[in-house]
Amino acid sequence: MSTPSLVLDAVATVEAAVYSQHLPPGATLPCLVISEVAYAEGPFSRDGLSGWDRPRWQFDCWAETYQAARTLATEVQATLRSSDLGARIVGRVDLPEPEMNLFRVVVDATLWTPMEIPESPES
Repeated sequence: MSTPSLVLDAVATVEAAVYSQHLPPGATLPCLVISEVAYAEGPFSRDGLSGWDRPRWQFDCWAETYQAARTLATEVQATLRSSDLGARIVGRVDLPEPEMNLFRVVVDATLWTPMEIPESPES
């Protein structure tokens, strides 16, 4: 299973629409926009890689009110912490969007996921 699929499965219980990469026009609110913002290979030793990656994901929690965006962010944090992804919350920041008349709270987390190894082409 790919890392994006694992992340989507982890946040499936959050009561909000989920989008990838950007907030689409006419999005259902409250909603969650998820993006992989950094990648790091997991630990390795002389025996090689551990088989794990440590990607960093951003979870943008959008809503029409600040309280709703903040509540969604708290729910996302709790969901990630209880998942099997070994989530570590790196930070959370409020980023209001006055031009859009919306509120956004961003949760930044690192996760442990199985290393994605590209399949070799068949000969």
